[in-house]
Amino acid sequence: MLTLGWLGSEDAQTGGVSKTGVHANLLGLADARAIYREGMGCTLVFGPDNLAAIQPPPVPANAALPWPAGAAPGSPQPALQHELESILAADNAAGY
Repeated sequence: MLTLGWLGSEDAQTGGVSKTGVHANLLGLADARAIYREGMGCTLVFGPDNLAAIQPPPVPANAALPWPAGAAPGSPQPALQHELESILAADNAAGY
């Protein structure tokens, strides 16, 4: 029997990283957890949580700069954007 439980009810604090997620096991044999960490996303954990001490990278000082210097998406290159739009239009016309 598959059982699921929310770790959010426990909401453990480990190494300064708040963890919430789900826990599942199959007949007590296969045990796994999915833990969400702010700034890092969701990770699957099998066994001990070795990622608890990892901190997300700092937010850039000027987040308005394009990635990787900041968090803003870069501006598309017009020639590549036009080519992509042509490919998508051809695919749509062909029924894909």
